[in-house]
Amino acid sequence: MDAYSPANIVVVTGGLALPLRRLGSIQGSVHFLPTEHGVLVSQPGSIALYTNNLLTKRWQVQVQTFLGIYRYGQAVIGGPFDNTFCLYDIRTGAMVQQVPYEGLAGVVAARDDYILAVNPYTKVFEAIAWDGARLWSIPSEHGRVTVTNTVLLVTKEFNEALRCVDAKTGSLLWTFSAPKTGSGAPTDRSNAMVSGFPSVAVVSDRVLVTLADFRVFALSLQTGEVLKTMRPPFVGLYLVTEKCIYFQQPFGLSEFDHREMKEVDRTEYREDVEPLYGGHEITANGFWLTEESVFWTTMHGAIMGVSRTQGEGGKRTVWVDLLQNAIMPIGVPPVGYGDKLYCATKGRASELLCWGSGTA
Repeated sequence: MDAYSPANIVVVTGGLALPLRRLGSIQGSVHFLPTEHGVLVSQPGSIALYTNNLLTKRWQVQVQTFLGIYRYGQAVIGGPFDNTFCLYDIRTGAMVQQVPYEGLAGVVAARDDYILAVNPYTKVFEAIAWDGARLWSIPSEHGRVTVTNTVLLVTKEFNEALRCVDAKTGSLLWTFSAPKTGSGAPTDRSNAMVSGFPSVAVVSDRVLVTLADFRVFALSLQTGEVLKTMRPPFVGLYLVTEKCIYFQQPFGLSEFDHREMKEVDRTEYREDVEPLYGGHEITANGFWLTEESVFWTTMHGAIMGVSRTQGEGGKRTVWVDLLQNAIMPIGVPPVGYGDKLYCATKGRASELLCWGSGTA
């Protein structure tokens, strides 16, 4: 799943107080998307909707192939199957629209005027009108797209440059590339926007770019001008919200105000969580947070949590679930939705798991 909104912004909500208990699971490699109607799950050959606890399947449709899932209003877009993008009603699974498309592609975004798809063979992003007409295309250059109402932000050149294109026409508006801070050798990736992380995010009229060396740039959405830049004092895994960038390490969490470009809060919890590792290497692969708790995955196949506030005696509530034969992807966070937490594992024991607070 893409854990972030099209603009790569997350919303920190309440809920998920510790400890959690394991609820349902789905075996195999999946793409998933929690919604207010349930959890959309795609696997080779099918798309399905499950209850939010993953214990009951509400509907399922058979498909030939599936490259991922993208929500548009009350529909989920899949395909193309038999040269057609298919839209299914999230609530019922009924097909509500078909959009002709000849070729193989994955859905990147959807707007009122088109579907944006990436073709892995022609290596282009294509805007496909809802009647199937090809509106415009731009080279993908192995880039990733961040979507807004007015522009698309597309990385290029091994994620070392950013293109801003007009969302209606595909016309180039501006480009940005930060100077390197490393050796300058071909292997120097200090100015890369790292794949798998919300390296490019949009808040109002600003573009926030976080680089491999953890420099943070605030750019004008309209012109690409650098408004501010800073390297935070505490870095690690990160999530971007409307107000701040949260940086997480196994033993701490930092809140970095991206308007003022300064750290405004830091929470340390080494003594609370270090025993959870049980002698394993201290790692963090991906993280999520709510107003109550911080959650992260580890290299040895565990998912952990710690309360953000101290309880009686200055102690925090901690929690761990060690999964057998599981591989936790680096940079892919667990995902909170309402009172549920989801995590998809890889490896021999690939599965999607769900946890809830208390008796959820």
